[in-house]
Amino acid sequence: MGGVAGHLSHLHENLDFTFGEIRSILRDVASANIEVVEKVDGQNLFFTYRDGALMTARNAGDVKKGGMTPEEFAGKWKGHPAEDAFMNGFKAITRAVERMSDQDKADVFANGGNYINAEIMYVGNPNIIQYGANNVVLHNLQNFDGPEPRVESQGPFKQLVQAVEDIEGELDAEGWRVSGPQIVELQDISQGEHLAVLEDGLSSFGMSDDATIGDFVAEKLRQGEVGNIPIPVVKQEELINIIIGKESAPSYSDFKKSIPKDVHKTVSALATKTNSKKTIARTTAPIERVISDFAIEVMRGMKSFFQAGDSDAEISRMKEELQASISAIESAQGSDAEALGDMLAAQMEKLGDIENVASDMEGIVFEHPPGSGKLYKLTGSFAMANQIIGRARRMGPSKKDEALIREYLRYALPFVTG
Repeated sequence: MGGVAGHLSHLHENLDFTFGEIRSILRDVASANIEVVEKVDGQNLFFTYRDGALMTARNAGDVKKGGMTPEEFAGKWKGHPAEDAFMNGFKAITRAVERMSDQDKADVFANGGNYINAEIMYVGNPNIIQYGANNVVLHNLQNFDGPEPRVESQGPFKQLVQAVEDIEGELDAEGWRVSGPQIVELQDISQGEHLAVLEDGLSSFGMSDDATIGDFVAEKLRQGEVGNIPIPVVKQEELINIIIGKESAPSYSDFKKSIPKDVHKTVSALATKTNSKKTIARTTAPIERVISDFAIEVMRGMKSFFQAGDSDAEISRMKEELQASISAIESAQGSDAEALGDMLAAQMEKLGDIENVASDMEGIVFEHPPGSGKLYKLTGSFAMANQIIGRARRMGPSKKDEALIREYLRYALPFVTG
């Protein structure tokens, strides 16, 4: 989602989850015994209604000042590639909200106190998935009065969804549909091999059901990167606690003062605020892979509610763009060629066969525990395809075209000259 919404976490990113909890959640997913909604591939926007005007936010600063006015919002996107998406989506939201009753507006928005987390999918500026229709999807309601955002999917938010959908019907006069989150009907795959493969994969890490992901990270660091640093064991444990973010851990700056200078560089590579995230991601990568393989099978064959065209045709189109992106990256030259190759290898290792791109749905989102407002996602093959296609697009037309021409000549030239 990005923006105010921040990062929507995968299960393996919550270091407090136990292996038993993850097993339980994914068993419910496999047996279609959990309520999930479709995750969509669009442009994220928060909006509220205050003093008779629609106010918007894209970051915490916008929220703090009470939101951007319509004029400020238009100025923000002037000349931006996503200008049409945001401005047309904003107009669709405005039309829907202005047709709500004054009482509904007061109940839902609390005169600017509550924001709606929404996604804009615009035909003229699609991301990876092309839906073939203009949509605004309302995800949830969020209130920022406390130290942490309060997320609600019931109460006033349900009132908003009902009011908007009653007003809008299928499409508004400009061809936009504004709707709430769409519940996904999961496939029951609990009796097949995929759940068993997941269970075996989680068991292979040798952790009990009571052990947390954080425990796993700590143990791996003891056995490897941190355990190899020549400092006392008590200091190694402090360093591990800093990396995984334990409240009892000393501050990073204080810790560095307590260890020899000749290990500062090694420690910094593991434990600065930025590098600790990389350390954790690197350590949890095997767990991510097991869950990702399972998510690919959960998503296989599922069709997006928002797809206006042929789902199978869109899946074929994504595969073609993915293949072209792979070829462009493989043929890239220059200073960033090695980094591009490493990224491609890592993503293809997780994706496996391109045929695993088998859904035009980005993923699914669910709340755990129920009523907590804490949301998690499963995204299957989309995460890898998004990384590869997105990076190829950022190569720019000239670099990408040159790479594709080189790739073509590599295969075609022997036949031409032969």
